[in-house]
Amino acid sequence: MSFVGGLFCLRACDSTKIQRPDERSAPRHHTPSNGFPRGRIAIRRSHLTTAMLDLEPRQLRAEHRPLLQRFYRAQQSRTRIAPEAECWAIGSPIAAGLCLTAVEGGWWLTGLLVHPARRRQGLAPCIVAAALHDRAGPTWLFCHPDLSDFYRRLGFREADELPACLFTRLQRYRRHKRLVALMHEGKYPTP
Repeated sequence: MSFVGGLFCLRACDSTKIQRPDERSAPRHHTPSNGFPRGRIAIRRSHLTTAMLDLEPRQLRAEHRPLLQRFYRAQQSRTRIAPEAECWAIGSPIAAGLCLTAVEGGWWLTGLLVHPARRRQGLAPCIVAAALHDRAGPTWLFCHPDLSDFYRRLGFREADELPACLFTRLQRYRRHKRLVALMHEGKYPTP
């Protein structure tokens, strides 16, 4: 339990409830004169900040990389982690992850994935910001065209040019699925 903005925040695995300190023992059916019900007030997870859920993005050490691979498999993702990739994750157990690989002239972001129960809580922008913070050079990624608006909100734009290794990969991937190449230039703002 923690004290947040005058409210006690009770943490549980599947739900989070906020309870006013002075109303802990009030019956649930009683409505005071101000019109707000007393007792527990359930709030949607989408309204919680990552700080309230104790979710901090972190780079995984080599011995923890299998945890991210297991997370990808559990979400039925085909993402494979390259041996030279930096792995990033949020949560324990993992709620979101991504990989960054150094390529000619910059970085290649792959495998950004958020657990379905944790989507729309700001985890993806948070982990991207942490992973790209203070990185020199551009960052490229491939995504389905439906996701391009999401990445544009994070500062990515259509890539005019790709390093040779990414260009050949993109051509090979496009044989089986629709993809667009996006790029973020320079340093990412502070998370």
